[in-house]
Amino acid sequence: MGSIRDTIEGLFKKANDTEARYKKALENKEVELLELKAELQEKEFMLKDMHKMKLLGDISESAYDTEKEKVDRLKTKVQEAEQELELIQVYKTDDIKAIHDEMEANKQEIYKEETKEIYKLQYDLQQAKLDYLKKLAEAGKAYQKAKRPNSLFENIKEKIGKKRSYDFSGAEGSLNAVSYSSSHYGVTSLRVDQQDVYDALNLGQLPSQTVYAVELGKKNGHIK
Repeated sequence: MGSIRDTIEGLFKKANDTEARYKKALENKEVELLELKAELQEKEFMLKDMHKMKLLGDISESAYDTEKEKVDRLKTKVQEAEQELELIQVYKTDDIKAIHDEMEANKQEIYKEETKEIYKLQYDLQQAKLDYLKKLAEAGKAYQKAKRPNSLFENIKEKIGKKRSYDFSGAEGSLNAVSYSSSHYGVTSLRVDQQDVYDALNLGQLPSQTVYAVELGKKNGHIK
């Protein structure tokens, strides 16, 4: 798609990078929050003991108040960390939405280039189909040429009163199937059915019998 493809790929990468950064920030903040809560729990437990000691007169009120201020500051930190956790999610959504909106602004151009490329692929495949059929036509002519000496021989037989042998199979019958196994038990035909089309286009898979046949043909020197 040219430049529009590069633009969209760049935006997609930016979105993934942005998501990864926020994910890391979220993980760090969650760890920080867990540590703060654990510390707060410990401090509150200690503060409870100090409150008892204050009531019993074992420590001064100012000593208790000093520790209580520390606990209050820790509670504030916990609340701030919890709020920051929520904000990380909000900021991540906002940033990715901004990337989405930028993609959305290019949607018409994306569709235009996509359609252009799909049309090209469609007609390239029709060209490939035509080339395949032309190859079959050429093979048919080559088959007739290969059979000509035997046909001439049959003509001579007929001239001297001998019974002529006829080839009823023709090019299609002789060339349509070939062995794909050295044991000659398996054969594959020239036909490309819809399942072959589906497997190639959607799965990138080729018919194994055809692959084996080509490999066998190369091994035996029939294909250069």
